[in-house]
Amino acid sequence: MGIRQYYFSFLVVTLLLCHHFAFASLMGSQEVSTAHQRYFLWETNLGEGFSMRRNAFLRAAVLLRKVQLVEDDKGSNTEWTLVLPPMTSHGWMNHHADNGRSRGFLPWGKFLDLDAMRKIHPRIIEIDEYMKLHPHDDEKHINATVLAKVCDGTKPDCHCTMDKVVKWPGVGGFQRRAEKKGDVEECVEHPLLFGITKVSFPHQLVCLPDRWMEADDPKIVGAMLQKGTRDSVYFHDKEQMVDRNHRFWEVRKHVPYSNHLVKAARLFQKRQFNNKAYLALHLRRGDFLQAHPGLVPSLLEVVRIIKTQLTEMDVSDVFIATDGTLGRGHGAHSDVEYINKRLPKGMKASQLYGTNQDGEFHMGEFALIEQIIAAEADYFIGTQSSMFTDLVLQERAIHGRDVSISALFEAEGDVGYERKRAPGSDGVLRHRGYDAKGHLAEPYNLD
Repeated sequence: MGIRQYYFSFLVVTLLLCHHFAFASLMGSQEVSTAHQRYFLWETNLGEGFSMRRNAFLRAAVLLRKVQLVEDDKGSNTEWTLVLPPMTSHGWMNHHADNGRSRGFLPWGKFLDLDAMRKIHPRIIEIDEYMKLHPHDDEKHINATVLAKVCDGTKPDCHCTMDKVVKWPGVGGFQRRAEKKGDVEECVEHPLLFGITKVSFPHQLVCLPDRWMEADDPKIVGAMLQKGTRDSVYFHDKEQMVDRNHRFWEVRKHVPYSNHLVKAARLFQKRQFNNKAYLALHLRRGDFLQAHPGLVPSLLEVVRIIKTQLTEMDVSDVFIATDGTLGRGHGAHSDVEYINKRLPKGMKASQLYGTNQDGEFHMGEFALIEQIIAAEADYFIGTQSSMFTDLVLQERAIHGRDVSISALFEAEGDVGYERKRAPGSDGVLRHRGYDAKGHLAEPYNLD
């Protein structure tokens, strides 16, 4: 072998090993895999919040676990990796975003424990890690096959074209991208995916029936493994895990909050309640006052409910997580003050207020600390139809809280005016917790 050939071969092997070691490092492992690496990308509509994104993750994880099982059963030397989109929620922004990423790459690891999540599927990485593993001359290009619910691609009457892929409200949809210098194939672009504006993909679409399907439906699995799809597959779908069944709880128990958020919540509990028993409320107001007025109790109704529940529990403290009458940051404090002034002596309402003024926590972290405090309360009352409340109930369930110590505000409120309760009602729907069906999470290890 000539010296030039030798050095060329050495360079190729070195580059391959560097890719494998880089991947192993991202996965938190020093083992180098020689398997064929494939990647599954997914995203949710920009307007959907943290709670829905976390539920959408559960669906994506169930799907990929099934895909990997099919690969393993047929003896394929292929390893699939789940790629997490940036974590955004109703204005959560990375103010240092650049390169046209209007919302930035907010990592899931800032909010949730990725090591625990890898118990669902061992290979999970963030979108920015994926982009580093797959550099491209155009930094806004993702070399992935697009899957979308348009029509049954196996039927002859299916018109499987990008213009038929669902457009997301306030964002738009896929369209042909103008040819760029260096293009080797036709591309399409989307206004905003993965926190990247005008992100492009190869013009390759695989269509699925436009109907509800279970996460691991054979049609979805088959489409991902279809011959001709690229090593990366992007599923343009925003569905969530709907049923709170065994399969849901089996994966949900492995999605805990990041330890630093739990520590912050425990510190608040110690300082505010001296680790004594307390009641917690999630009082969703803000846009609910207009969008769902029948679900929002008046503040005077809330005062009555608090007095009744604290007396029944024989405790003096209530924690209130609320976005306030005017939305987060514009009325939460004044609403709690209003409640406090109307509570009898010896009863006190508290909120996580003022501790975030120095910017120690991102606003998303702040909200999750509130969820943790509410989830660990001795009794919890939440707001119907709120995903924030739903996540609190999920967290209480996987940590063994009985269904009898969680409740919901009765759907009888209005926009600040009093209404008479139904006969015999105390304004609260009791026994509204979830049963995790034996799928309990490991206790938080804060050492």
